[in-house]
Amino acid sequence: MVHACIKQSGCGKSFIWVVRPPIGFGINSEFREDEWLLEGFVERVQESGKGLVVRDWAPQLEILWHSAVSVFLSHCVWNSVLESLSQAMPILGWPMVAEQFYNCKLLEEEVGICVEVARGKSCEVKCHDIGE
Repeated sequence: MVHACIKQSGCGKSFIWVVRPPIGFGINSEFREDEWLLEGFVERVQESGKGLVVRDWAPQLEILWHSAVSVFLSHCVWNSVLESLSQAMPILGWPMVAEQFYNCKLLEEEVGICVEVARGKSCEVKCHDIGE
């Protein structure tokens, strides 16, 4: 997650980033910004006016409905896929585990609404990959 912070804060693209506890922590764990994000990341995002960091649950469907949203970076879990499809929202796929890899492949090769930009937890995504 730390590498994603570095990349996203330097990309210059507007974003909403919903940050949940990393694997191994309970979904209701206390948010530990100092451990999970780069020091000063949230402040830089706020100062830039280019992004919003949400520290727990967010109304994903409402976000996808918003006219300012043009693409969805997703791990391709099925409920997120269905919500994206309901809005004809293009997906940047970043599958992490299990069936997410198959979902991403289906969306990319058969449906044509997804482009896989990364794979797995230790993958690095470059800004120009997201911006293209």
